[in-house]
Amino acid sequence: GWTIAQVILTVGPLFPDLMITTDAALRLPRDRVRAPDVMLVTPQQHATAIVESTPVLCVEVLSPSTRSEDTIRKSMEYAEGGVGQYWVVDPALRTVDVLANADGAWDVLARLDDDHPRAEVELAGVTVPLDLVTLLGPARD
Repeated sequence: GWTIAQVILTVGPLFPDLMITTDAALRLPRDRVRAPDVMLVTPQQHATAIVESTPVLCVEVLSPSTRSEDTIRKSMEYAEGGVGQYWVVDPALRTVDVLANADGAWDVLARLDDDHPRAEVELAGVTVPLDLVTLLGPARD
């Protein structure tokens, strides 16, 4: 969808040595396998159908049916699995939460909403400018 494409356009060009994947699975501890909406991975990781080592970034775009799964269960699994950052994009609530892994738990680096639509976050040593309107489109009345 629109949002996933915008995430790719925002992140992809800033990381010429890394690759974006939208259709790979990620193996996590206890042999769980998840398929994040977007992952930022090394070319070696990109070459396989299942990413076995930790990606720099996982992004989930929430839908009403996946909200609790993505925000609760997956976020714990991603943290435990050592994922560097986890971005949770909620088109219905118009929020983007940028979470950084700190020893297996998440620190909130930024939360974007219509009152605070812009933030800059550090990802793998690169400053990423985030803009809610770019990611989600303009607010509807």
